[in-house]
Amino acid sequence: MKNLNDNYIAGFVDGEGCFALNYRADRRYDGDGNKLYEYHYWKTEFAIVLHPSDAALLHLIKDKLGVGNISFKRAGDQVRYSVQNTTELNNTIVPFFEKNSLFGTKARDFQLWSQAVRLLYIHRQEKKTGRSRPLDKSVEKKLCELKANIDHIKRKGKV
Repeated sequence: MKNLNDNYIAGFVDGEGCFALNYRADRRYDGDGNKLYEYHYWKTEFAIVLHPSDAALLHLIKDKLGVGNISFKRAGDQVRYSVQNTTELNNTIVPFFEKNSLFGTKARDFQLWSQAVRLLYIHRQEKKTGRSRPLDKSVEKKLCELKANIDHIKRKGKV
């Protein structure tokens, strides 16, 4: 198979890629309605979703970047290349697109998203060393601002 160059991948991601920042709040209650706990989670993801006939292209991109997973939707109408591991995002995906420029709204989207990746990476590294604590309020606020700006770019870009 053909080897893809970095500029091809960057251009392809400009058109087909997605940099996602998602937030989830989960609350659990006992049978009496008393809150047992509240769980907040931030997730970052880089993904490309295509028709299954283009699966070989996603495998080439995955092989070139060296991280992530490829999965097929059960209905068989989509194939997805996804990187969700914060360390892989921080150490591979962010540097790749800092070196290989994106353009237009995707470039702005990436700029905001990569800030969120770095914030979450630092927090999760602290967690691994046992110094973890809940996200600092200023970090939580920054992530909320980044998500709002990313969502605004995505809404603005829709026709």
